[in-house]
Amino acid sequence: MSEATLTIDGCSTLPQLFLKKSVERGARIAMREKDFGIWQSYTWDDYREYAVAIANGLLACGLQRGDVVSILSEDCKEWLFTDYGAQLAGGTTNGVYPTYQARQAEHALTDSRSRFLFVEDEEQLDKFLEIEDELPRIERAWVFDWKGLRDF
Repeated sequence: MSEATLTIDGCSTLPQLFLKKSVERGARIAMREKDFGIWQSYTWDDYREYAVAIANGLLACGLQRGDVVSILSEDCKEWLFTDYGAQLAGGTTNGVYPTYQARQAEHALTDSRSRFLFVEDEEQLDKFLEIEDELPRIERAWVFDWKGLRDF
């Protein structure tokens, strides 16, 4: 029995489809977000640029195909950029519920065999720092929003 490869618009992977469609859509608006009450727009070019930058950063840190990149965050543009960045680099994305307590997050990060971690803000970073010693596989963690962490 032969397995046919599913293709969508000539692409056999989500990262391929993302790159193709983001180039086609270019300067069109991909998403909007309010920042201090003012709507900020992000184009498909922006989306691709951020995702590629994250992919390159992960590769520079030694990410190997199939490595797990976890995201401990509410829904936000950075979550999306990181998701596709990890996939473009050959990684697997693992979303960790931001409502988890530290020990629940520890289980999710251990069980998924996460190697890299992105956290949203001070609250999520505090959870990670509480359990960091129990997570020797996590090689590096990044923070999306540094408000409240200026002196960290």
